[in-house]
Amino acid sequence: MMKYFIIPIMLVLSQLAYSQLTEEEYRAEFEKASFNELFDAGSSLMEDNFHVEAKRIWLYLLEKDSLNSNLNYKAGVCYYILKEYDAAIPHLKIATNKIKKGYIPYVPNFDFAPHDTYFYLADCQHKAEDLDDAKKNFNLAITSLKNGNPMIAKSELGLKQIAVAEKMMANPIGYEIQNMGDLINSPYAEHSPSVSLDGTSIFFTTNRLRKDSSNLKYISPQTGGYFEDIYVAFKDRNGNWSEPRPIDFSRANRNEASITSSADGQLVYVYQDDDGDGNIYVSEVYDTTFSTLDKFPEELNSKYWETHCTVTPDGNTIYFVSDRKGTMGGQDIWRITKLPNGEWSKALNLGEPINSAADQTAPFIGADSKTLYFCANNENSMGGFDIFVSRLEDGVWSEPENMGYPLNTVGDDYFYTTTADGLTGYYASERHNEGYGETDIYQITSPKSFINGVAIFKGYIMTSDGSMIPENLLIKVTNNTTNTEKKYKPRRRDGGYVLDLLPCNNYTISYFKGEETFYSLDLDIDCNTAYQEIHKEILLDLIELTGSGEIIAKAGDLNARIVGEKHWQLKKIDLDNFDNVSVKAYDEDDKFLFESIVNKFGQFKYKELDLDRKTIFEIIHHDDALCEGLVLDLYDANGNLVQEFEQEDMCTFEFSFNKDVANNNNNNNNNNNNNNNNNNNNNNNNSNNNNNNQTPKTFKEIGLKIYFGYNKNNVPSNDSQTSAFLSKLKKQLQEGRTVSIVVHGNASKVPTTKYSSDTELARLRAENMKGKIEAALKGIDPSKYTIVTESDVTGPVFSESMKAARSEYYQHQYVEVIVK
Repeated sequence: MMKYFIIPIMLVLSQLAYSQLTEEEYRAEFEKASFNELFDAGSSLMEDNFHVEAKRIWLYLLEKDSLNSNLNYKAGVCYYILKEYDAAIPHLKIATNKIKKGYIPYVPNFDFAPHDTYFYLADCQHKAEDLDDAKKNFNLAITSLKNGNPMIAKSELGLKQIAVAEKMMANPIGYEIQNMGDLINSPYAEHSPSVSLDGTSIFFTTNRLRKDSSNLKYISPQTGGYFEDIYVAFKDRNGNWSEPRPIDFSRANRNEASITSSADGQLVYVYQDDDGDGNIYVSEVYDTTFSTLDKFPEELNSKYWETHCTVTPDGNTIYFVSDRKGTMGGQDIWRITKLPNGEWSKALNLGEPINSAADQTAPFIGADSKTLYFCANNENSMGGFDIFVSRLEDGVWSEPENMGYPLNTVGDDYFYTTTADGLTGYYASERHNEGYGETDIYQITSPKSFINGVAIFKGYIMTSDGSMIPENLLIKVTNNTTNTEKKYKPRRRDGGYVLDLLPCNNYTISYFKGEETFYSLDLDIDCNTAYQEIHKEILLDLIELTGSGEIIAKAGDLNARIVGEKHWQLKKIDLDNFDNVSVKAYDEDDKFLFESIVNKFGQFKYKELDLDRKTIFEIIHHDDALCEGLVLDLYDANGNLVQEFEQEDMCTFEFSFNKDVANNNNNNNNNNNNNNNNNNNNNNNNSNNNNNNQTPKTFKEIGLKIYFGYNKNNVPSNDSQTSAFLSKLKKQLQEGRTVSIVVHGNASKVPTTKYSSDTELARLRAENMKGKIEAALKGIDPSKYTIVTESDVTGPVFSESMKAARSEYYQHQYVEVIVK
């Protein structure tokens, strides 16, 4: 069919993939060909799913014959496949002006369209919320198409979905739906959001242009867009999202998609299209970097198409999507569980009522491990994929419930995920005439939670100066009821952690620095709680461990230890150690506000309070004698006493803002500032006399430690931690510092499959970092620094039985820079 035009059009496609032809260059190619040649090329491109390029041809030909039903049909179908439904409608309407039997796609002189035009037009109108016209055209498709045509069943489904849409749109549910804005969303498509239980990290998939334009030349001919990357953003303690960035392993020339993350946000599950065989992989999150991808075993992955999964908070059950043999329709939801020996079970199809003859996808299991959200395009949907929810009771799944309008719409709504309480959700939607791109990510506040019987323990281990917490912190959770234990590592980026606990169980939570415990507490979880959230915050840097593990106080003024932050301090004349004490805060209506750990010196952080209302502080302790003679002081950010409170009742303080005290403090501070200014002037007058007595400038100690995934040896050029270190190093050298730089490359004893030995891998890590340092210091006097490289292989000897304990090896896979 394409014997005349096949070579030119393939040349165009080849050029597109690498240089993105301009419209003028496309037109120049098209003008070389006849109508028949262009028609053949466009039809073949559609057959091979190159709808972006085919659409260019149809639009070009329509400039010369704008009312041709066949050309408008072709253009409309291309727009439909590309999900540009509003753009498709006018073309498909024109196509319906001349519909006849006997349509053949490759015949160029046909000026009529086929009967399935009615279906495409109806489905576009359905998604545009033009429900009356959609019903009319679905009915026309049903009556005009031949028996057995699959468009008939799709049209019948469309009519059922319109009936559902009309009912639900007449009875909206009180969801609050908020677009996440242009920080997360873009003019491109965003989808597949996944959040940690505490809502502080979000992973999502997008085909946007990267900020550094590193994917500029990689265009998918099928979609006309960039390939999909996985992005991540983190929320700080003030509730603000960081700028999203692509995950380390995302490649510019192929599609990757985020699927889900573990409850604590320290594992991310990823879909990759392995040459048409879609599979699921997992990566560990270390601070804000990610390990290389590990493919799941064959119990989950198969020769069929596995696209999505969700993992219970305990990590022991995975629900996933597959079209493998045994499905009830297209894609079904399956389950595997971890056996006592640590292996995964065989896959089990969930069956009815979860699965059906329709497609099911994007499952998400709630924090209670019993609430399953998923998407389905069936007769209970408003249109396209809707979000459904089902509960597991006594081993049986309930009839799935459509979560209703306006969460669901007449377009595709999918990839629903929630935080632990089930009240805050995130999902991707094609909401009509809304958003920034094809699909956007939205945050949902739900009036109802389907999750029940959940206890979440979360908080922060903080340093008062905002510095990163040490690497060797660990939280051990011992379930005293079941005699089991789990270990968690707090996030180094912000000191945060989130742990899932079981109702009606007793726990001991122990905090470790290295091998030593620096704090512990016991918890009894209520048996009848629907949802319980426990907060604990610890100020770590008011405690120091000596090399022997002995706990000592740091020297210096304790009030000044919380640098630049307002804080509270409990005081008692005959007590200087407040071990295992916490404070609960309530408002004057007895509503719980927060709970904070008190450090051993009686200090806990200030939180913003409603200054027009009273706040009640209750001291939680192990001995009533603690509260005798106890007072509560409030200090400002400069360490000045703002106000002192005596107990209202035993172990209870009542705080109300005293404006007179605050004004007096401000006046005193202003007077002090004036005195300081006068002193500064006197100091300036004397400065010339002291020039000869200046001491050498001191520099802040700096260093760097970067961890690697398996077989990795080079730090990415856009690594922010490395860039910040190199900038500081260069600045110190420019300011007169002379240094000796030791670069230590380290490898674990996991046998490398890429290099001659682990010793070679360790050496490469050191040499590559040395090269980065030398490049960064180009232009600096070489006499100001020396660079020494060293390497080593350390850690436990590798064995097959330790494959799962990746963290044991990971801590030995690094490069460290020591500046002396």
